[in-house]
Amino acid sequence: MRKPIALLTAVFAPFVGLMAQTLPPLTVFPPAQAVREQIIETPVILGSDEAKAAVVFGLGFDIHFDATKLEFVGFDWNNGFWGVEGSDFSATDVNVSQAAEGILKLNLPFLGAEKSIENVKGVAAIVKFRVKNDAPVGQRAEIRLKNSTLYDNQIYAFALAEHVADVEIVEQTNRTTSKAPRPVLFPNPVQTGSEIQILLAAPFKGTVEIADAAGKKIAEYPVDSPAQIVRLPFVVAQTGIYLLTLNGETERFAYRLSAR
Repeated sequence: MRKPIALLTAVFAPFVGLMAQTLPPLTVFPPAQAVREQIIETPVILGSDEAKAAVVFGLGFDIHFDATKLEFVGFDWNNGFWGVEGSDFSATDVNVSQAAEGILKLNLPFLGAEKSIENVKGVAAIVKFRVKNDAPVGQRAEIRLKNSTLYDNQIYAFALAEHVADVEIVEQTNRTTSKAPRPVLFPNPVQTGSEIQILLAAPFKGTVEIADAAGKKIAEYPVDSPAQIVRLPFVVAQTGIYLLTLNGETERFAYRLSAR
């Protein structure tokens, strides 16, 4: 029988106050633009450069999305981020009974090893939506994280702040992204001397090039990877603006990267 979740009382008020300042954020990052009928991979990212919470034992959240413009098509926990095998998630609760109304309820149960997230930012899960064929061009479709809850190794529950993002519906001819799913780059801003993570929604073969604001190449890395997270060192001497480019065999993706 699963151990019941302990409720925090006034006795723990000082502890809660401390955690409120150090809890990692949970954020959602859809692409900036999409066209009708496009499948959009939407990472849910846990943690930030400033997060100080040390242990995560479970995670739950609701996703509210604009069901007049988007249709839910799939969901996956990122087992690589959690450091456990897919079988450890066999009891994962993914309630899609209200998906037609734009509500998903997701819960990672208390299984697998504890996950340390101190100073780590990574993709905890990926949600897939399809842009409806009658979605109005020029409008934005909102995706909001609500009721996000983090559980520690004592099974205490901590509420995380809401986060909202949106994707603009555009005409095919005005689309600014490549035909291939656009990789997601994080963190951005990034700390000098740390690591860049690139979430590939599709297999990629080519190079990743980092240049300064004047276009001078600083580093170049070969990449030949299936759809997964690619981690690369970000070794630069100064803070400022840099350019990161993924040069594939048939696709090219460019990013403006801020170093601090």
